[in-house]
Amino acid sequence: MAAESASADRGLFSAVVAVAAGNEHTVVLTFDGHVYSVGYNDNGQCGHAAGRVPLLRRIMGLAD
Repeated sequence: MAAESASADRGLFSAVVAVAAGNEHTVVLTFDGHVYSVGYNDNGQCGHAAGRVPLLRRIMGLAD
């Protein structure tokens, strides 16, 4: 399943319920249960394939 950009979700920032930050990455939880991440991701800490994640991107495939 393709990654979904945060810009595709209108009102994302008004729906944020939690934020967690590491040294070079950030993870955001929205009210509807979606999780987004941004950062260096050198060790997969953003939940995406290796490589930097320069814009908030939804992490797909998480279980409830």
